[in-house]
Amino acid sequence: MEESDDSLSEFQSETTPAQFRVGSSGQDGEVQPSAKKHRGQGIAWKTIWIDLADQQAALAMMNSGQEGDAGWRLCRTHKTSEGDKAYYVCRNAACKRQMMVLYHSNKTTVSVLSNGVEHSHLEVQDHLEASAASGGAGHGLKPSVKKAVDFLFQSGIQKPLAVQRSLRDQGIEASQKKLANYLRTLKKNKYGKPTMNYAELREWCESHSEVPDDEDEPYVIDWASSADRGHFRVQFTTRKLLRLAAKSDVVHVDATYKLNWNGCPVLITGVTDRQGKFFPSLYSVTSTETTEDYAALLLCLKESVERETNEVFRPRVVVADCCEAISNAVEAVFPQAIRRSCWFHVKKAVDSRLRGAPEAIRKIFLQDLANLQVCLTAAEFRWFGARMLEKWRRQWPTEDGERFCRYFSTTYLQRFSVWSEGHDVASPSTNNGLEAFNGEIKKQHTMRERLPVGQFLVLSLTMVRHWSRDCGTRRVFSESLAISLDLHTRGFQWTNSGKSLVSEEDGLKKIYIPAGSDTQITQEDLDNFKDVMAPKEDGVPVMEFGEFEVVGFPFSRLSREMAERSASSADSIEVIGPECADLAAPAAAEQPPPPVQITELTGPSAAASPAPDTDGDWEVVSPRQV
Repeated sequence: MEESDDSLSEFQSETTPAQFRVGSSGQDGEVQPSAKKHRGQGIAWKTIWIDLADQQAALAMMNSGQEGDAGWRLCRTHKTSEGDKAYYVCRNAACKRQMMVLYHSNKTTVSVLSNGVEHSHLEVQDHLEASAASGGAGHGLKPSVKKAVDFLFQSGIQKPLAVQRSLRDQGIEASQKKLANYLRTLKKNKYGKPTMNYAELREWCESHSEVPDDEDEPYVIDWASSADRGHFRVQFTTRKLLRLAAKSDVVHVDATYKLNWNGCPVLITGVTDRQGKFFPSLYSVTSTETTEDYAALLLCLKESVERETNEVFRPRVVVADCCEAISNAVEAVFPQAIRRSCWFHVKKAVDSRLRGAPEAIRKIFLQDLANLQVCLTAAEFRWFGARMLEKWRRQWPTEDGERFCRYFSTTYLQRFSVWSEGHDVASPSTNNGLEAFNGEIKKQHTMRERLPVGQFLVLSLTMVRHWSRDCGTRRVFSESLAISLDLHTRGFQWTNSGKSLVSEEDGLKKIYIPAGSDTQITQEDLDNFKDVMAPKEDGVPVMEFGEFEVVGFPFSRLSREMAERSASSADSIEVIGPECADLAAPAAAEQPPPPVQITELTGPSAAASPAPDTDGDWEVVSPRQV
């Protein structure tokens, strides 16, 4: 037993534990190589010069004669018990000779040592070819690979991993690190250097601020920078975009993010045509998102449009999300304009607040909110909004419910209360056109990659140029209303329904339409309906929902030809009903006719007065559901 132990000890002493181990995965007693990684063999330094006076003397010796043909580059330093060591490598990329300067710790002299490799000063290209021939990695990419990468870069594939995968599909192998370095070089050549100080920013803006003769060529229309405040603002546009803005009276404003490394927001303003299509007007890269920045954006839009067209620019409506800074800027620059809040943002914010509410309450509240949004006048909106809050407080009589009602009343019935269809029927109720435009920037221009501000400014010029060239080709500004084939078809189907209309005019032109399957309206039904619907409170009828439903929209949402036909004969009406709310207003140059209110009775039940509300509850009925 002792012999066995001694023999095992002797075997283990003869074999290094780092190289072998008694394996447990193989047969008993089987010796297997270890997977442990070994430290590489150190460099055997050879002393060349000793006891030199100081560092200058050592460097002078290194740079003299054949040793100094290519020069030396300090690579690293290292502190040891012998003294400080400084390592130098030959500046020729092909040469492997190294030098070490030792600053002795026990005396004031220095020594110079080498790694023993002789100089090999080949040309860099010869070195690369020799390295490639020997299977080495070499430096950089081959010219053929660079050509393939250039093509992918111009095609919009600009991420190293995506480029590597595309190259593999072509049978080309390249390391991701080399691709990243080469792509960085391509971006620098295309967009300029990534960093930019305030002096360079001012110089860049001044060099791009001259108004060009080409209407599609972008230029910096306004800029400001302050190194003390750490603030800057650069605004771009083209002459064509400014002229398009003058044709519309509906302005949209929004900010988008995640476009640059520095987190600077991008402010965009534009207009919509009669068909509701969005057209950008001004593009601003700024370091902050304050009232000052939005006011500068809107003021620049106003002054530049007036300077380009020699006409007063006074938009009727400004559409944006519920941002306090935008509202303050609109009040300062366009005090006469209606500050309309985006309906989509209102619904999204309310839905977010209701996430902790019971599911049944959440569904009821969101449906009521959608019904309130289609109120036909501002007076109806105020009246129904107050009644809706009363209903909500009864349906959710808890502390959370009261907190939500206070939030909704303060935010969306007082501060940002202009979001219903009736506040302005001729402008879009959402900011979706501009939001979709923000998505297009990230998909087609930045490729969802954040760029440094210096390079992003150069890219901004390219984006604005593309937008301007698209106007008139891919995107045509419509100054008149066009009715779709689908709307014509539905209008034709309605005219064949056989319904007769009753038309009255007493300062306000009214058309009464029989509801449901009824085709006629008797005078008795009409008198009873007028009696119940007579205004009784704040100009709004006090009515029981479910008995009567009101469908109305201003006359300006119809074309002039349709209006004339609707007033003459039921057989000649092509389009009528709630779907007409999708139509835009006539040209601003035309004087709109007086508004029309189209009221629909729900049938025989309209002849009698509505039954009293026994449970004290009520329901908001959407006109679009009629």
